[in-house]
Amino acid sequence: MHQEIGAVLTDTAYPFVIFTLNAHSFAFPAVQVREILPRQDIVPVPQTHYSFIEGVIHVRGRILPLMDLRKRFGLPARDEPSNRIVLVRLPKALIGFVVDSVQEVTMIPIQAIQQTFDGITRDVDKKVLHGVARVGNSLVLLPDLGVLLAPEEHALLAGKKPW
Repeated sequence: MHQEIGAVLTDTAYPFVIFTLNAHSFAFPAVQVREILPRQDIVPVPQTHYSFIEGVIHVRGRILPLMDLRKRFGLPARDEPSNRIVLVRLPKALIGFVVDSVQEVTMIPIQAIQQTFDGITRDVDKKVLHGVARVGNSLVLLPDLGVLLAPEEHALLAGKKPW
């Protein structure tokens, strides 16, 4: 189990923030979510190293990088702009993730989480899913925040330049 997720474990369940992309449910550990913001003006950064960096936003005096999870996950673009930004604490950076909507914060029982299988994701070396959980009648994909960004991407963000 990944360190960040393991850090929030209780005896039977732990809290997650459930959000949607392309009508599919995803979730981040609530302990790593700093806040949820409405969509705001995004300043594009020309010639970024990574196509999934949407740009930067200004949040209470800080300039933060913004990642487009659709691009990162290889999902099709949406006709209308996504309407929420989820700010997440990573070990050395705070980053915003563009999502379609935020559904709820819910406790997910440990036994409801199944690890993903090798070969399900396209790039096994950069497996971005920690697991899949059954929440009610829905399946929720759990991205692994520790590998969502490659080490060199973490280094860029920690160096205060997302481009």
